[in-house]
Amino acid sequence: MYDIGIDGGGTKSRLMAMDDAGNIYGPWFGNSTNICSNRREEVRDNIRSLYEGFLREQGATGEEVRSFCIGSAGIDVPENVVILTEILVEAGISCPVKVVNDVEILLASESEGKPGAVLISGTGSVAFGKNAAGQTHRTGGWGHIVGDEGSGYWIAQEAVRQCLHALDGRRPATSMDKLLCEACGMDSILEVFTWVYDPSTNKSQVANVGFIVDKAAEAGDELALGIMKTAATALYGMAEAIWKRLGLSQSDPLVLSGGTVLHSEPLRNELLPMLARLSNQVRAVTKEPCMGAIYLAREMAQQ
Repeated sequence: MYDIGIDGGGTKSRLMAMDDAGNIYGPWFGNSTNICSNRREEVRDNIRSLYEGFLREQGATGEEVRSFCIGSAGIDVPENVVILTEILVEAGISCPVKVVNDVEILLASESEGKPGAVLISGTGSVAFGKNAAGQTHRTGGWGHIVGDEGSGYWIAQEAVRQCLHALDGRRPATSMDKLLCEACGMDSILEVFTWVYDPSTNKSQVANVGFIVDKAAEAGDELALGIMKTAATALYGMAEAIWKRLGLSQSDPLVLSGGTVLHSEPLRNELLPMLARLSNQVRAVTKEPCMGAIYLAREMAQQ
C-alpha cells in the first residue's frame, strides 16, 4: 500500500509516495494547485495528471493507495479546504484525504509531529507552529496587499517607496535609487513606478528586484540597513506570536525557509540574534516538504 503526499505551490507542485517498507517514490512534477489563482478545472487536471502519472509508472491502482495528503498554497480558510477536498475526489482519488496549507507540511517534514515552528520569508511571509499538545497556530500569510511583512515582495516594495520619497524630496538620494533603476532596466524612478503598477507586472517580478536592498546594505547604505532591520523585526514578531500562543520553549526548533531569508545575509544578520531569544535551535530547512505531506497522510491513516 502507498501513502501519497503533494507539495502544491503557487507555480508548481510535486508528488511523492511511500510504501509499507518505507521505500520512497518520486518526485513527479506538475503545475500549480492553488485554487485562489487557478480555475477549479485547472487544479483538478493538474492533480489528476500527477496522480495518474504516479499510478501509471508504478503499475498501481487507486485501491493500492491508503492515504493522501496535499499541502497547498491558497488553503487559508475552511471554505478552501472543502473546495480542494471536492477537487481531489473529482480527480479520481478515492482514499481518505487530508488538505492543509503548504506551510504545515513543511513543518511536518522537519519535526515529524514534535513541537516546533517554521518561519518562511520568500516572495511572501508566514509562520506556523505546533506544540506538544497538538495545538497549532499560524501568523502572517495574508498576501502582498495587506500583509507579507518581511518578505521579498515587502522589501522590494519598501525600496520603491523610499526611492519615490527621494524623488519627492522627503529624503536624500542613496545608492538604492540608482541600483533600483539598474535592476529594472529603466532610466528613472518614475519609469519604475509605472512598471510596478502595470497590470502585467506580477508580485514575483517585484520581489525579484529586492536584491538591490541586499546589495546596498552590504555596502553600508543606512537606508537599506534600516529596511532590513524593519523586515527582521516583522518576521521576529510573527515567530514570537507563535511562541507565546503555543507556549513553545527555547529547546523547540525554529526552521527557516524561503529564498529571501535563506539568501539575504543582511536580513539574517538582523534576524538571527532576535530569533535566539525564542529558540536555541534555529536552522535552515533541510527536508523535502512532500515528506511532511506523507507523514501527515500516514498519521491520518493510523487514527
